Amino acid sequence: NLQLNTHRKCIIEASNGEEEIKIKVPNGHVSFMHHLWISTKDHQLQNFHDLPLSRFVFRQHKGEDMEIQLALPAQGKYKLELFVNNCPETSRTHSWACIYVILNDAAKEGIVPLPANVRSQWGPGPDLFRAGLKPISHEDAVIEAEFGVAHLKFKAERDVEMLHTLHSNTFSKEDLTKNALVYQEGVYMMVKVKLPSAGEYALNLYAEDVGKDGSFTNVC
Repeated sequence: NLQLNTHRKCIIEASNGEEEIKIKVPNGHVSFMHHLWISTKDHQLQNFHDLPLSRFVFRQHKGEDMEIQLALPAQGKYKLELFVNNCPETSRTHSWACIYVILNDAAKEGIVPLPANVRSQWGPGPDLFRAGLKPISHEDAVIEAEFGVAHLKFKAERDVEMLHTLHSNTFSKEDLTKNALVYQEGVYMMVKVKLPSAGEYALNLYAEDVGKDGSFTNVC
């Protein structure tokens, strides 16, 4: 039941290293994975200068769409593989959904990798809702922190606990332990972030039901 909102052909000619693919997901309880490869003379590689190419892919659920934004770091031929699991509650198996060849004739100057993200997806998604949390203040994956400050609010549909980590390409999560705070106000879980300098940061949120065994899951 997926629908291609863009790029119905398997070959994509990227514009200056940047491209956006949108797939409609009528059933929101779908889990995605992706792999990005670059072709060299003899091999296909998932790294670029010792960095995973996944650091140049920004993927998020937005409404009924899965959005995949590419910022390709070098000229060349790429392969993007998309996988889907329509029963993430009971299975960890992902199947191929589609594969694209991406021809990038020029890389945009100043492209930098995203901060590392073990989830491969950004922002609120089905796993957050399965954890009993609903985003109230920010439904998108990108937050503009004016003057370096951001306040996030989630409604807890059941008794849950939350933890966080914060890091960037410049600072480790150990450096930033005091720059974010998680606390509860009634049925709402609040996250306050105060960033030390301009730049891009990755805020990872973990949750589990109160009274469970302490195995927190990265949900956003």
